[in-house]
Amino acid sequence: MVPLIFHHLAIGFVLSYPAVLTPAITGNGTRNGTEVQATKGEAAWVAAAYSMTGGLGFLMLPPLMQLYGRRFINATMNLIIFLGWIIIALSPNVPTLLAGRAIQGLSFGGLYICSILAGEYSHPKRRGFFIIFKITATSIGELICHGFGFTLSWRQMAWLASIPPALAALGTVFWPESPSWLAYKGRFDECLTSFEWIRGKDMESKREVKELITAQKKLRNMKRTKKSGLLIRNLKAMRSKEFLKPFTVVLMRQV
Repeated sequence: MVPLIFHHLAIGFVLSYPAVLTPAITGNGTRNGTEVQATKGEAAWVAAAYSMTGGLGFLMLPPLMQLYGRRFINATMNLIIFLGWIIIALSPNVPTLLAGRAIQGLSFGGLYICSILAGEYSHPKRRGFFIIFKITATSIGELICHGFGFTLSWRQMAWLASIPPALAALGTVFWPESPSWLAYKGRFDECLTSFEWIRGKDMESKREVKELITAQKKLRNMKRTKKSGLLIRNLKAMRSKEFLKPFTVVLMRQV
């Protein structure tokens, strides 16, 4: 769960960074020693670039998570944020700042994906705690960004903010793959091994993993849905309020 907490800490930096960047690039450049200058309109575009690409990331990440697994998607989300910070820290002009923020926006769907991961990797009795704690980590990241913004330049802040996503991506290397995803893919032996690594070998864990594997075997034995039927089902799902509400939140997050 530590990588998920670092991911939310990283999101806190991303959300709060305009409070540090905007005054620096729209002022006279002396406070933070910056050579990059921008109008208020340009600074507003830089701040909003994260939310502008957030919708695209929200649409892309869940299918990729189903195709390539939870470890892949968690590492990818954090590497995207890390790459954005490197681009911002080395940025010589406003368009490059805009590009760095836009790239980071592709990871925005991770706020919702991390809740799925918390559910799949943690014990049912502790899931509520982890979900609340990772949300708190976002607020802590915002607090650190605002606090250090008084003493660090916007470039130094970008370098500091690159640490949490780097640690999150590195920590993912030591994860086992999600048992739920392995069962979904029909890799039941690997599912059992992963589940035991995460939850142990007590009777409750054995019962839960047996139910998981049994349920997935039943689903796999059912008649496969035709591609046309699958497309119609996905289109209907995209029209539901369960999809439209979080999708709207992503688009409007920084408006």
